Amino acid sequence: MGIKIIHVVEPFASGVVDLIATIINQDENNQHTVVHGSRLWVDDEKAVRSKFRNGTRFIRWKYVNRPIHPFFDFLSLLFLIKIFRRNHFDVIHLHSSKAGFLGRLAFVFSSIKNVIYTPHGAPFIRKDISQLQRRLFIFLERIGSYLPGKIICCSRSEMQVYLRHKINADYINNGIKINPNQHKRQKDKYRIRIGFAGILTEQKNPKEFNAVASSFVSDSRVEFLWIGDGGLREYISSNNVIVTGWVSKSKVRKYLETIDIYLSCSLWEGLPLAVLEAMSLGNPLVLRNSIGNKDLVESGLNGYLYNTKDEAVDSLSTLIEDKDLRIKMGNESARLCSKSFNQKDTFEKYMIEYGSTF
Repeated sequence: MGIKIIHVVEPFASGVVDLIATIINQDENNQHTVVHGSRLWVDDEKAVRSKFRNGTRFIRWKYVNRPIHPFFDFLSLLFLIKIFRRNHFDVIHLHSSKAGFLGRLAFVFSSIKNVIYTPHGAPFIRKDISQLQRRLFIFLERIGSYLPGKIICCSRSEMQVYLRHKINADYINNGIKINPNQHKRQKDKYRIRIGFAGILTEQKNPKEFNAVASSFVSDSRVEFLWIGDGGLREYISSNNVIVTGWVSKSKVRKYLETIDIYLSCSLWEGLPLAVLEAMSLGNPLVLRNSIGNKDLVESGLNGYLYNTKDEAVDSLSTLIEDKDLRIKMGNESARLCSKSFNQKDTFEKYMIEYGSTF
């Protein structure tokens, strides 16, 4: 039945998994196998596997972990080579930088014809590592680009940063399921809720989120909501911020339905699915001007990009004071999401890359 596709992913969590599930769950013509690592502090493995349709095959990727570790990386490479040699696959789709590098090396020792690598956030744009580490990642990505395969980024701005480093790449936007009846309307209410969904990590920049919220602490009309949890929860100290803790994906969506403005302070992204969910629900955006975020804002139409905390505060203040503007920009968010970030389009473009019919 169809072709056999193997997905290799180290971080078996969050938006990376959601994209893989988006592809697999729409595809009943081909056979999919997922080789995955595990980040147990983020997601329960059994719960993550339940996101995929019946018939999906899973293999736990032994020895792999996020940091560079020559000994364990070598063992995890040998494990991949064994899988590729013992099974017949037509396509390898590698997700994230660790899988991208080791998977392309393992590909050399296989008979598979087609390999695709999607970084889900270029490793060398990370802000939580040293300049030396970033240079190392650039070096490794350049080496990897000489190996067989095609780099397909999940946003235009992510592709552009690869091209700036003279690494050839293309892109297919992440997408979400669009329900034409899901667009909520701004309600007449006293309190304005400004929200974000994500893990409390350096990438998501909770310090800045807290600082922005603190600027509104004396305004009783405004409250902030962080949907999620994580290791940096202590960074959220302003008394006008609610942290929900870990919640299911369906609960995340219910929380997103209660917000009036979506605020993301993320320092880097691939293309954030939580922002797309907020857009589909008709929320105006205030996003840090970072890779991945910048693809989602048509400035002045569906929200604002900002570079400093004060710019974020000014943009939020403008939206807080003008309900009609919130509605207008929210409508534009929903329109843009439906036009450019629809999971049907994402799926069909990947099927073309796989060489499959749909």
